[in-house]
Amino acid sequence: LLCSVAEDSAILWDIGECYSKNSAASVQQEVVLTTLSKETAGPASFNDTSSLVAVCRGCDILVFATELCQLDTTLVGHTAPVTGVVFSASHLIVTISEDRTFKIWDLVQSSVAFQSAIISASPFVCACVDPVQDHLFTMAADGKLRMYDMVLGSGHAKLLECDIGKEQEKMAASHMPFEDGNTSNSGSVIRSMVSRQPLPDATPSTGPCAHAGPLVIGMYYQHGQHSQEEE
Repeated sequence: LLCSVAEDSAILWDIGECYSKNSAASVQQEVVLTTLSKETAGPASFNDTSSLVAVCRGCDILVFATELCQLDTTLVGHTAPVTGVVFSASHLIVTISEDRTFKIWDLVQSSVAFQSAIISASPFVCACVDPVQDHLFTMAADGKLRMYDMVLGSGHAKLLECDIGKEQEKMAASHMPFEDGNTSNSGSVIRSMVSRQPLPDATPSTGPCAHAGPLVIGMYYQHGQHSQEEE
């Protein structure tokens, strides 16, 4: 299954059917969400069995059962647009928002398992979960990375806070810059054609989303398997 999200809708695509027919000519699709004019669709996330897909719409999160393409649950509680949603296990959903809070929802208990206080001076922009260590990572628009304990009964304490901008400055100060062609370990370079389209005028942001540090717009956790030889 593939879920594509546009400003006005979210669509589920049956990619498996395409592979079984060995043809890309036609793929079955189901429109699971059509938003209202003032509510823009946002990020989406599948659970680990792909039986559920959560789609953000404004301040709410809509959870659909993928088999029937029907609305299963609506999560309501954020006071500003939701900027990220990610499943932790099959029944827990973590959401972050421009209201500068994160919430953990329990679909089995039909309840909010945890809701944070206002954490940052800047809105959250992305999040990911380490399903092995049960850690939640959040990134705010000011460049602050935070890690929280997701283990039940832990109080979801903050374990780490890192300023990405300051860390980059430290790395730049401690490493000599690479010179093109100066080392055999510099890796290959792939270049694209320069776009001939003129760039739009850039207007600095002066609203609440303005930030001083580098803005990370996406985080994805991958748990790798290492052999004994590699260790």
